Formats: sequence, structure tokens, C-alpha cells
Amino acid sequence: MKHNRTPSVRTVETIAAISSAIQQSPKKSICPMLSQTSVNAAYFKGQWLNPFEANETKNAAFILETSKRDIIPVPTMHQYDSYFPIGVSEELMASVIELPYAGGDGNELAMFIVLPKQTDNYTLDEMLQRLTPENLKEAKDLVFRKQVALLSLPKFKLQKEFNLVPVLSEMGLKSLFDPLQANFSCLTPILKTSLSSADHKAVIEVNEEGTEAAAATAFLAFRSGRLDPIELRISHPFFYFIYHHDTDSILFMGVVRNPLSD
Repeated sequence: MKHNRTPSVRTVETIAAISSAIQQSPKKSICPMLSQTSVNAAYFKGQWLNPFEANETKNAAFILETSKRDIIPVPTMHQYDSYFPIGVSEELMASVIELPYAGGDGNELAMFIVLPKQTDNYTLDEMLQRLTPENLKEAKDLVFRKQVALLSLPKFKLQKEFNLVPVLSEMGLKSLFDPLQANFSCLTPILKTSLSSADHKAVIEVNEEGTEAAAATAFLAFRSGRLDPIELRISHPFFYFIYHHDTDSILFMGVVRNPLSD
């Protein structure tokens, strides 16, 4: 049997409708538009435990990891005289900042920002190469509450699309895309049903109120025992993840290389 892998107009329209529904109204039921499309959608909206004041959002410098270390102005949120859990991972050569979300006792959900040391010889990509589940957990557990005289964080909205067919195939799920081997009898009575594609789209937005899906000018060091308030400026590319403490689970993760770019 010839298997046509070219998406039909209906398939394209369906994917576009699902994508639009997820972006425009994540809480709206999208089931009525589905026939034989398998969809897995996750939605998260969190408000900061300590929101940023909108009138304190101003343009600030952000240093790109380009060959010339280009500096661009980006809308940046500012918060003064607050307390945040912060720490340093020597293994990752990075500062770690925890931004808690409101809800419960304030210790349930948080965004962690892992900011690599800013030097000419150390980049975000080099930090990511060092990253493992073990040292990421260690970095998360190293934070402790400290007075922050100034925290500046760029606003950003990122979206990314991925073709998951190669990934799922490498994981041993290649049969899902083969009409002769796939078995979806538990989901549909239609025989010889297989997946023609697997696409993932993620959208995350971080602003003054919180996160919908969220450089230090000097590398933080706390071993000196200083008690002076810290000024923490997130002004170069960083890694972030949204973490659920109760289940020890990472819900979203990503990198910000340019806050103005998708």
C-alpha cells in the first residue's frame, strides 16, 4: 500500500486551528474540531508571588552571544528591595535564581533561572553541555533566601515548533508511523491507523504579572559571607525551567538567547 506522507489541506487546516486555539484560548475545549488527530496540550499560567510593577519596566541592555557581543535594548522588568532564593553552582559556573509563583504557601511552583558566568570564554552553550539531571538538581537545591536590592529580568515571549518523528523513532516508537505495524485499536476502531506526523509547539511568555505557557553583571559569589544586598541584572543569555516542588517535576524548560526574538 502506498502511504502518502504529504499533509492534506484538511490536515494543515486542523493543525492550524489547534495551534490557534492553544495560543488564543488555552482553556477553551478544542475537542469538537478533532476527528482522528491525536493532540496532547499542556497549559500553564502562573502569577508571581512578588509581581513586578509595570511602571518600572524600562529598556535595558542585553548582551547577545554574537562574535561582536552585540548589545541590544530590551524591555526589562525591575524589582527593588525584595527577597529571593539565590545561589551559585560552581559545577555549572552559573548563578541560580528562584522566582516563586503565587498559590498555596508560595513554595509550590517556581521559575528557576540559571545564568552562566559572563566571560568571553564561557557561553550558554558551554554551560548546557555541562548540564546533567544531577547537577541541575544540585543547583536548584543550593539556593537560599537573600535580600536583593535590585532584580532586573527581561520580558520575553518564545515559541518553538518541533518535528518529533525522528525523536520518537529513535526512542523505539518508529512503528507508530508505519500503517502496517501501528496498533491504535484501543483508541479507534479504524484499522491500519498510523501517525503521519508528530509535531510539538511550545509557547511561553514572561511579563510583570508572571508566566504564561517566564546578566548578572558579575558572577555571584556568597562564600565571602557578605551581608550587603545584591544587585542582580539578568542581561545575557540564560537557561530557565518551571519547577513543581511537590512532585519534584520540571514542567517547562528552555533558553533565552534574545528576548526580542521568537
